[in-house]
Amino acid sequence: EDEARRVARALLRAEGRPTAVLVSDEVLAEQVWREATAMGLDLPADLSLASFADAPWMSMVVPGVTAVPQAEARLGEIAVDMLQQRIDDPTAPVRTTVRPAQVVFRGSTAPPA
Repeated sequence: EDEARRVARALLRAEGRPTAVLVSDEVLAEQVWREATAMGLDLPADLSLASFADAPWMSMVVPGVTAVPQAEARLGEIAVDMLQQRIDDPTAPVRTTVRPAQVVFRGSTAPPA
C-alpha cells in the first residue's frame, strides 16, 4: 500500500498529470483515490478514476469508484481447467477464453473536460 500510494502521488503531482487513471486492482484504486482526495482533486472534474476490480469500499466513498467487477473464483476455475488441458496435451492448440464484463459506473468518472 505504501508503494502504491507513493506511485499515485508521483503520478498525480507530475507535470502533465493524467485526466484519467485505470488501475488493475482495488489496492491501487484506494491509493489513487486517497492521494487524489488528499491533494484536493475533484473526482471526476479533475481526474476520472476506474478500477479493473471492485471492492465494497468503492460504493461507500464519495464519489463512488467506477469499477469492472471480476469473478475471481470463476477465473481461477477457468485457469486451472486450461492448465490441466495443457498438461494433458502439450501440443493442443492455444485457446483463448473471453469472459463478459460489465462496468459499474459510479461518480468517479466523466468525459474529459
